[in-house]
Amino acid sequence: MLESFLAWTPWSIIIISLVLAFVSTLIYKYFTNQEEIKRLRERSVEIRKKMTEHKDKPQEVMGLQKESLGISLSLMKQSMKPSLIMMVPYLLIFAWLNNAFPPGTVVFKVPLFGWELGFFWTYFIFIMIFSIALRKVLKIH
Repeated sequence: MLESFLAWTPWSIIIISLVLAFVSTLIYKYFTNQEEIKRLRERSVEIRKKMTEHKDKPQEVMGLQKESLGISLSLMKQSMKPSLIMMVPYLLIFAWLNNAFPPGTVVFKVPLFGWELGFFWTYFIFIMIFSIALRKVLKIH
């Protein structure tokens, strides 16, 4: 049954991309502190504004850059846990897809440009589209 569904049409990769985007988005939402991420991103925007206002004062800019680096580190720590949770499933799925699609297999043709994409680029384009849309719909920061 699964093999007949995955007759390796563009739809199979699109559906796999949608499912993986949905699962990884939910994992990100529930394994990160969304309020903290929102606060850190807002603070980061404030710091960037102050840096442009004080660009003629190197000492203040250095202090702001130091604070900005700390914020970036905190944001990275927040995103590590969901990344580690999704790493093994992603590796298994990619190994499976790599076996299912021999090199050179065309999965999707981009009509406007005439590009022929393999499974990776088809997956990559659609997961980016789905991830962005799902983050907007689920209000993830």
